[in-house]
Amino acid sequence: MNPSGFSEQVRRAWAIAKKDISIYYFKGPVLIFGVFMPLFMFLAFMMGGRQLPLSFLISGLVGMTLFFTATAVSPAIFPWEG
Repeated sequence: MNPSGFSEQVRRAWAIAKKDISIYYFKGPVLIFGVFMPLFMFLAFMMGGRQLPLSFLISGLVGMTLFFTATAVSPAIFPWEG
């Protein structure tokens, strides 16, 4: 593969990602359910009095964020893409 071709592909992928972020991921439901809700659940488990390891908490936060973001973004995407 041509090295300059790789940088061109990365630039194009970044342009598409920026468009998708601005159109889909800055919607209210996505921010609330995909970012704030997992963050508050993470803080509740962290301050809940249990001595859970940080690796367990971080993996749970990533899992919750991915799940809630995927379920919150689909109602915003389907009407636009259909």
